[in-house]
Amino acid sequence: MINISNEVRMLATKCTKKHSCLCGESDFCGVEKCVNNAVLFIKCKQNASCPYQIFFGNDFICSCPVRKAIYDKYKI
Repeated sequence: MINISNEVRMLATKCTKKHSCLCGESDFCGVEKCVNNAVLFIKCKQNASCPYQIFFGNDFICSCPVRKAIYDKYKI
């Protein structure tokens, strides 16, 4: 299980999946690159629907505070 603080979890008020990403890597989109240690470009899971997923040109950006914290802490 991935350990992220309750404070960060509470910031993800739009999460529709009950923070299932905290159960393991198979439950969240993969990071393709991180720009300026702030913007996560992600490879979305097939048929993924998430309020934090933002279409940007031909790519997707993740604005989820929990996903960012996972990346910052575990680099996954």
